[in-house]
Amino acid sequence: MFILTGVGVLSLIGLILIGSSLFTVNSGSVAVIERFGKFHRTGAAGLNAKLPFVETKFEVSLKVQQVSLKMETKTKDNVFVSIPVAVQYSIIPARVFEAVYTMASPTSQMEAIVNNILLGHIPSMDFEHVYSSQPQIAMWVKAELDKEMGPVGFMINRVLVTDIVPSPQVKQAMDAINIANSNQVSARAQGEAQRIKVVAAAQAQAEAKQLQGQGIANERIAIAKGFREAIELIKDSADVPGQEAYAMLLFTNWTDMLASVGTSQNTTVVFVPSGPAGLADFQQQIMNVSALAKKLDAQGPTPAASPQSQIV
Repeated sequence: MFILTGVGVLSLIGLILIGSSLFTVNSGSVAVIERFGKFHRTGAAGLNAKLPFVETKFEVSLKVQQVSLKMETKTKDNVFVSIPVAVQYSIIPARVFEAVYTMASPTSQMEAIVNNILLGHIPSMDFEHVYSSQPQIAMWVKAELDKEMGPVGFMINRVLVTDIVPSPQVKQAMDAINIANSNQVSARAQGEAQRIKVVAAAQAQAEAKQLQGQGIANERIAIAKGFREAIELIKDSADVPGQEAYAMLLFTNWTDMLASVGTSQNTTVVFVPSGPAGLADFQQQIMNVSALAKKLDAQGPTPAASPQSQIV
């Protein structure tokens, strides 16, 4: 049977006292030591000691923490928006007492401050202004939180306004407006492209017609020069009078025309007088037109009637 002696009892009690006196504090934390329920001191990270049965301790984190808040309000142009705000904060090591004992719920206090700041600014701003002013709103919130939470032991590391969320009805209306604007831009672009194509086609057709007309004119000029040279050649080489040379050239072209029409693959039914009588009639018509043209050219322009001759 194992019997404890007085020395053993004292040793056991000493071990118990030492075990309850020594403690360690994790990195990124600080120990708050109370004596008889009253704040006494703080203990840094590592090995620490306290009086057994007299002092108690608990750890407080010094790491950066984040609280996510959301506030709903209405803008100046009556758009209901929801504004998510993320506040990153930590306890100031030199003000652990204020952070632990001054405020029961620091996150609730932060939420109240954020709501107060947003309600003081957002209703005086249009939605577009609110959406484009997210960094400025975050600066306003951080400045106010630094002012209010610094004296109670909290450091505001960063404030993030992560989004400006309109109500579903407003979002649908804005999407519809954006779609309509996009459709208008697309329609204008398509219309402009179609207009450019039509203008280009019209210009090309006009240029083609102009070139075609010039070609036809040049062709007729060349034919006329050829006729004149052929008539002069017949007159000079065969000593034929001009009228007969003209009739001979006309007969040659008449027979060439009949041969071309008769052998063409695209020729349809064409009734052309091909006998001597037809040629003579065609020749007489051409000569009559030529004689009339010469007569009109010799007379010159017809003078306009005087005002007196018009009076009856």
